[in-house]
Amino acid sequence: MDNIMIRKHKQDIGVNFEEWANIYFAEGSENLNRYLIRHDVFEEYRRYSNLTSLSMQRFRTSLEAFCALMPYIEAFNPKDLCNRQGRIIQKVNGVATEMIYIRTKDFAEEKASAAVTAFAPDVLPL
Repeated sequence: MDNIMIRKHKQDIGVNFEEWANIYFAEGSENLNRYLIRHDVFEEYRRYSNLTSLSMQRFRTSLEAFCALMPYIEAFNPKDLCNRQGRIIQKVNGVATEMIYIRTKDFAEEKASAAVTAFAPDVLPL
């Protein structure tokens, strides 16, 4: 990633969001590689930051920029989990709810390795 893109992502994130996200989505955190209710994560950040006028769009932009900068994160809302509109919708208590999912590179590699092993169990990894 070149310096211009790094600066743009840093600007999109902002200091307050970066501090929160570094804790909430820390490497090895329970908030990675699983579905999270988008509204709940948004509200947790709003409580942390004491911002009342933050829009969901601004939150998403900051989150996408954060994910692009973190070397251990492979994808924010991976395409294989999204619907045609690019959203992840799951039923929670019988109600369709928008989710977010942050996939780490380690998890993606484990998933790919498991798929290869399931496909060719007699082949030993190098």
